[in-house]
Amino acid sequence: MHTVGFIHSKGGVGKTTLAIMIALSLEHAGFQVELLDSDPQGSATRWSERAEDVGTPLPFDVRSAPSARSLRAAVSSASADIAVIDTPPGTPEVLDAAVDLVDLALIPSGASPMDIDRVWPTMQLLAHRPTAVVLNAIDARESVSSVAREVLESEGIPVAEATIPMRASARRAFGTIPDVAEHYRALAKEVLEALH
Repeated sequence: MHTVGFIHSKGGVGKTTLAIMIALSLEHAGFQVELLDSDPQGSATRWSERAEDVGTPLPFDVRSAPSARSLRAAVSSASADIAVIDTPPGTPEVLDAAVDLVDLALIPSGASPMDIDRVWPTMQLLAHRPTAVVLNAIDARESVSSVAREVLESEGIPVAEATIPMRASARRAFGTIPDVAEHYRALAKEVLEALH
């Protein structure tokens, strides 16, 4: 089994939406997926529960694992091909456990200078793990994403080729099985290439 974690020490960067979309993309690609929700706020768990309540359950299991111990247990007992971990912001013991457990860490980030500045503390956590930054919720009308990519890559930080644009449909997707847009499928393909 492979383990992919969406990890950032800051909240509000889109970890849960990315985790759900990539899990859906991997499931559509024929892999058995399990999503482990290690955020005490339980956003991924609530997403799954709401989807089930309206009669359209997600095609993969979402398991709550809001502590370092429960996350380790969930990974060790997972039977899927790929476990996707949605991590909390600012919970050091859970983040440390996730870092130890992942085969690949993805750091969602906006493209503004302030967003990029907040990547560095998370990169320090992940110094010993295969890692890539995912430029997320990017306004296509601005060139800031190409500048952000250049800044990160000039510092030797890998950046996913797939850039995730800002879309109202992604913000409205909570509690549904959304159509998986091409940019998410492209990111899932990069994830698979990195894992194999």
